[in-house]
Amino acid sequence: MSNSIPQEWVTIIQVIYALCSLSMVMVAFNSFLSIGHYLKVRKSFQPQPQAPEPVEWPPVTVQLPIYNEQYVLEKLLQSITALDYPIGQLESQVLDDSTDATAQVAQKLVERYQAQGFNMHYLHRDSRHGYKAGALAEGMKTAVGEFIAIFDADFIPQVDCLKRCVSQFSDP
Repeated sequence: MSNSIPQEWVTIIQVIYALCSLSMVMVAFNSFLSIGHYLKVRKSFQPQPQAPEPVEWPPVTVQLPIYNEQYVLEKLLQSITALDYPIGQLESQVLDDSTDATAQVAQKLVERYQAQGFNMHYLHRDSRHGYKAGALAEGMKTAVGEFIAIFDADFIPQVDCLKRCVSQFSDP
């Protein structure tokens, strides 16, 4: 019994090795070209000037579609109530399609924030018709905001995100 590998197999392995090596060289070359291009054009990237704040902040409705997400809900609502936006111009809608204990948790949290003076509404649908889009459409029927912001339950917005976004629309 001989342990030698047939010459055809050796040739095939050498070709595969050469192709792999060539592809790695091409990836490295592409990386160097990308870095070179970035270094050449990076000076042309200048930060955008901050838009001026409007004289009067327009009303904004924040829609929060949720479905069986009781464990992230409290943190989400805390972040919404911490937004740096005039409280009289901010409406929040908790659009709940939940089929578990989230519905009770959400309703209690919304009632707590309403008692603290926040304009927050709880809308629960028994039918999940249209899923998230259906919940958002249902909320639009009662939304009072000139602008609509939609945040998923697992998204925690930065405190100034509404002011930064809305101020971009201050120039007619």
